[in-house]
Amino acid sequence: MNKFMRQYKLEITTETGEVVTITNPLTVDFNITVKNFATSAQADFKVYNLSQSSRDIIFRDWSQTYLPNPVIMPIKFYSGYVDSAPLVFTGEVKVAKSYRQSGQTNFITGITAFEYGDAEVNGHSSFTMPAGTTKRNAILRLINDLQGVSLGFVSDFPETYQRAVTFMGNTADKLRELTGGLFFVHHGKAFVIKQGDFIAGDLVTLDSFTGLLGVPELDRDVVTAEVLFEPRLICGQKIALKTEDYQRLNDDYIVVGFNHSGTISDAVSGKIKTTVRMKKLKSVVAV
Repeated sequence: MNKFMRQYKLEITTETGEVVTITNPLTVDFNITVKNFATSAQADFKVYNLSQSSRDIIFRDWSQTYLPNPVIMPIKFYSGYVDSAPLVFTGEVKVAKSYRQSGQTNFITGITAFEYGDAEVNGHSSFTMPAGTTKRNAILRLINDLQGVSLGFVSDFPETYQRAVTFMGNTADKLRELTGGLFFVHHGKAFVIKQGDFIAGDLVTLDSFTGLLGVPELDRDVVTAEVLFEPRLICGQKIALKTEDYQRLNDDYIVVGFNHSGTISDAVSGKIKTTVRMKKLKSVVAV
């Protein structure tokens, strides 16, 4: 991927169903964080100088999230460079409002979104599986109760229930209990990846050629590295780290979290980077 000429496209579906598409040359600041396997990704955007008509319909008060059967406002953020701008974030708008600070000329539209947080908060399961059901099939059945979330990948859980088993309660909580916290949602897909398994990603190596910045840091069993904005990363993927400055860290890892932050603008120069968190793979099984 040639990392020049930054591009982006932000798609927001309003409460009335109208799709607003925002792209270059408008300036956008963004901060997108995937903390760990058990936490929904969060994204914060600031878009500068949207038209008044767009500002008027991109509105969401936090209190609306807690209304019975709230209207969902889907949001998608594609970003990258001149030759590729893949999907970086998809989720639901929780807060959106526009303002102009005192003494300033720019109108700012601020948006906070979570990756299918509504499905995790409001998903409910109530069913019984017969004796002989495998643990993996129970996981798949629970995932089916997450509205708006499709199946990504679930590792093998061959254990079987000797008696009929009932699942009742919040679906995401049940999935985390059943999988030991390995359940997560990324790009609108549900994953449960056991230690040693990984999913394939488009980016296979982190080194100076792919934009590695500075020297990676080791804290217990987690390695943190900074790279030039890398939109191809996905949670759960295998990646090889190659650094000349800290060669003892060179190995295969699984991505357990990352943060994208910076500014894309045709008008002003802004920094943009990705911070990646990785754990070493003891043994690897491609899935």
